[in-house]
Parts: sequence; structure tokens; C-alpha cells
Amino acid sequence: MMNDTLKTIDLRRSTRIYKDEEIKAEDKQAIFDAIINAPTAGNMTLYNVVNVTDQSLKDQLAILCDHQPFIAKGKLVLLFVSNPVRWYDSYNLINNTNLKPTLADYYLSMNDGVIAAENAVIAGESLNIGSCYIGDIVENIEKIKELFKLPKGVVPICLLVMGYKVDDKINPRPTRFLEKDVIAENYFENNSLDCFKNKFSNLPEDEALEKAKIAINKTFEFKMKSDFFKEMNRSMQIILDEFK
Repeated sequence: MMNDTLKTIDLRRSTRIYKDEEIKAEDKQAIFDAIINAPTAGNMTLYNVVNVTDQSLKDQLAILCDHQPFIAKGKLVLLFVSNPVRWYDSYNLINNTNLKPTLADYYLSMNDGVIAAENAVIAGESLNIGSCYIGDIVENIEKIKELFKLPKGVVPICLLVMGYKVDDKINPRPTRFLEKDVIAENYFENNSLDCFKNKFSNLPEDEALEKAKIAINKTFEFKMKSDFFKEMNRSMQIILDEFK
């Protein structure tokens, strides 16, 4: 039997349509508290959050993040960015050194930021505030950095768009991989094609295989072969170069 927290996690879906209603101050504060209380490597808090309230900035985000108009309609738009810089700036100042953030810092800051974002998502869901992650925030990196005045070593991690849900209707859950194909005991298990085929384990094996092929090819065409994926890779290389 699930408790309220597990039910909240179980019922959460990506939400892209929101009420035309501003988020209450106490609900926004609850989300901010959840962000601050998220686990963080060494209690270093290697991230910052930009609360995007300027409508012109939201409009530009909607364009830069692969042309997704709903972003501009978000009632709470949160940009999570890496920030190991404050530690290095402070250390350099008190020790008269000139050290720079590294790839390890970026890795930890990326984890910190995503964990904090998920805390915000779960807190929002418990308040009937829907949410959607925007991975496209790492596209057009030069324009994003200029738009939000991000210095070297401070780069976007993820974008979160939130707003009160229009209704209580729960969207169908997308077909997931089976638990056995995701969670292994002690050692990694590579079961690539079987993972996809097992999604359709209710069908005869030959039909399940055909369904798996269609799903793989469809996603590959939409994601890995797309222009936005090429742009994401280009921008990610620039991000990584900042930390090399």
C-alpha cells in the first residue's frame, strides 16, 4: 500500500498546459524550500537557480529551447545552472591562488542541480502544480549564456516549467522498461534489444519484436538524428570545453 509520497511520485506526469493562474506565494515558497533542502555533494550546493519572471525572457526561452511555445506560458520557470565558481573564487581570494573549476566540478554540479530540480518537481506535484523538464536548455549555449549573464564556469543544467494543472485528469503512463531490465543485482547486465522487446511482453514474441523495432527506429529518428540533437551535441562540447 502506497503512502502519500509514493502516490505523488507514481501519479506525476509531464504537464505542458497550465491554468492562467499565478502560483500562490506559499506554494512557491514550499518549492523553493524543497530545492534548498535537496541533497548536495559535500553540502557545497554547486548550483544556482534563476527564477525567470520576465515575460520577454520566457518568450526567448520558448524559441531557443527548440521552439516550444508552452514554455512562455509557464507560471514558474526555473533555470538550474552549475556553479562551482563561487568556491574557486572564494578559495583563490583567501589563498592568493588562481585555480579554475574542473570537469569533476561540472559533474558534481550537474548532479546537484538535477537532484534539486526533482525535489521541486515532487513538491510541486504534491501541490497540484504540474511540471515539465526542458533538456533543450543546453542548446544555443552562447545565446543562453548571454541572455542570463552566465560567466565562464556557470552553465545551464536543466530548465523546469511549472504551473497549476488545468484538471485532475491523469495522462496514461508511457510504456516503461520492466524492472528486471533496469535494476540488476551487483553487476551491470547488458540486455539492449531485450529491454525493448520486454516492453511488449503481453504480445507473442514475434509481434513484440516488431513493436520493439518500430519504437527504437521512431525514437532514433526523432531524437538522435534530429537537428536539435546535433545542436545539443555542439553546445555540450562548448560547455565541456569551459571546464577542461
